[in-house]
Amino acid sequence: MAPQIGTIQRHLERIYAIEPGCQIEQHLVDAGQVEDANDPAHWQPEEQLLVREQGVEMQLGLYLAPGLLDRLRQDDPLRRLHDGNLADLCLLIEGVSHFLGVAWHATQERPVTCLELELQAEIDKYVLALLLAARQRRGRVPRGLHRRLFREARIAPSLAHAQGRRYQQANRFAAHYCASLERRHLRRGGPADLVRELRHFYRLHQRDKLGMIRDSHRIH
Repeated sequence: MAPQIGTIQRHLERIYAIEPGCQIEQHLVDAGQVEDANDPAHWQPEEQLLVREQGVEMQLGLYLAPGLLDRLRQDDPLRRLHDGNLADLCLLIEGVSHFLGVAWHATQERPVTCLELELQAEIDKYVLALLLAARQRRGRVPRGLHRRLFREARIAPSLAHAQGRRYQQANRFAAHYCASLERRHLRRGGPADLVRELRHFYRLHQRDKLGMIRDSHRIH
């Protein structure tokens, strides 16, 4: 098990002021459970959230591939983030973000769509990587991070068309929103303003989130 799982969970919980009431480390699942949920002839991700609903109860499980966990232990991005381990950090953040997103919406008795989860995960990857790198570099914001996470992002060609299209849509909206966050809060404002907006955005419904981004950045 990689120790970064709990750290990433705590970071996101503090940023968004949420309490899902569970530790993700206690809900990790193995490859066998993932194989049961997927067609073995198709792409098998290194990170996947499993959701099982039985009546009013919901069970969550997070799969993180052994290879991913090994790489995180050997080259810890929380100690030194660089180009070589950025992708692995993003996979971990994505899994934790998905888990917390589903758990939080369940506690609020609110539905959540796959697009909303993907959008939030894209934002979380950027925000956490940015804050982590800035802390490691004594407050200096790394150049090129936005480009790496958004413009240079590649969708796995083996994904189903609808799933790939959803990833692209989430990436596009998150790219505009994160550029706006950096411009308005990291260059002009401060961490307190950034966190305040992130908490507000997190609690909006999907329609309002997309509308906020469209209105602010004239995305059509």
